[in-house]
Amino acid sequence: MKRRTPITQYCHERIRQLIKNPSLCIDATAGTGKDTVFLASLAGANGRVIAMDIQETAVEQTRNRLIKEHLSDRAKVVLDTHVHMDAYLWKTSLLFHTM
Repeated sequence: MKRRTPITQYCHERIRQLIKNPSLCIDATAGTGKDTVFLASLAGANGRVIAMDIQETAVEQTRNRLIKEHLSDRAKVVLDTHVHMDAYLWKTSLLFHTM
């Protein structure tokens, strides 16, 4: 029987193949920040990540994880729904300019 790859591992492998630094990435549901940190590390020193969540706790956890991993300069975490993500794409330069 063929061994299955866990879905998260599979997704990370595929994302790793697709993201070239510098990149702009969006984490539409920040959660605890694990994927935001993953994306920030792939985006590179000149790349950026916008992480969004509607829960204040998730935003705070993600910010703390980014600080702990020394990646907070690459990511902006916003308290908002991913429904509005297109508006943040247009504001990206402002978001990172004022961090």
